[in-house]
Amino acid sequence: MNNIELVEVLTPDGLDLDGLLFKPTKIKNPESAVLMVHGVGWNFYRGLMRKMAERLANRGFATLSINTRGHDWLARGGSGRDFVGAAFETIEESTFDLDGFIEDLEAKGFTRLALIGHSLGAVKVLKYQAEHPRPSVKTVISVSSPDLSSGNLLGKAELNLDYEAAERLMKNGENESLIRGKFASDMDVYFSAKTIVNKYGPEGRGDVRKFISRINLPTLITTGSEEKKISEYGVRLTEIAKSTVLTRTEIEGADHFYKGKEDQLELILYEWLRKHLSTD
Repeated sequence: MNNIELVEVLTPDGLDLDGLLFKPTKIKNPESAVLMVHGVGWNFYRGLMRKMAERLANRGFATLSINTRGHDWLARGGSGRDFVGAAFETIEESTFDLDGFIEDLEAKGFTRLALIGHSLGAVKVLKYQAEHPRPSVKTVISVSSPDLSSGNLLGKAELNLDYEAAERLMKNGENESLIRGKFASDMDVYFSAKTIVNKYGPEGRGDVRKFISRINLPTLITTGSEEKKISEYGVRLTEIAKSTVLTRTEIEGADHFYKGKEDQLELILYEWLRKHLSTD
C-alpha cells in the first residue's frame, strides 16, 4: 500500500509544475527516492514512467513521477506563463524542471536520489547529471534514449518536420509560431519554430554522445530489441562512456514503450536501484 501525495514545485525560473509522490507505507530506504521523468508529450499521471513509479513504490522505494514543462503537447503554463508543452520546450530548460523537483525531494529529507527518464526524459536526466551534478544523485537510468544527433530525426519517418521553415520563422522573430509535422509516420504533431531548431536541429543539443563521458556515477542504459535505431544508439553510447560506470541491458522483444515487457523492465530497474541506491 502506498501513500500518494500531489507535489507542486516552483522551478528556479518561476514555472509551476506538478508531480505525484508514491511513498510506501513500509518504506525500506527512508532516505532514498527515485525521480521519474516522462518522454516527449507525456505527463506525470500517464505513460511508462508513471507505471514504473507505482511498481517501484510497491517494492519499497519512494518515487516521484513528474511533469516537466514539456508535458503534453500543449498546455497552459502556470505562474503567469502563456503556454508550455512539448511544442514549446527547449533542452536547456529541463535543467530548471529537474532542479525544482530535486530540491523538493531534498527538502523532504531524501538524501539519496536516482534519476530515471524514458525517451526524451532519458536525454534530460543524462544531460542534467553530466552538466549539473548534485551530491544527492547516486545513480542515473536511461530508458530508451533516442538519437538526437545532428538533425538525425528530421525529415525521417520517425519525425517529419520542416526545419527550413522553422529557421525562416526564427529569423523573423516568430519563435513560437507552430509548424505541423508527422511523428512516427502517422500522428500529427505541432512544434514551435524554436523547439524544432533547439531539440531536433543540426547542432544536436540533445546528442547524448556529447556529454555521457562526463557522468561519473553508476549509469544504466536499457533498450528494447524491437527499437533497432535506439538499440544501436545505446551501443554507441556504451562505447563512448566510461566502462567503469555504465552498464547497458537490452530486453528481448521490447518496443519503445516496453508493451508486454513491463515486468522485465520493472525487475531490471528494481535490481539496479537495490544495488546502487539502497543502504541495506
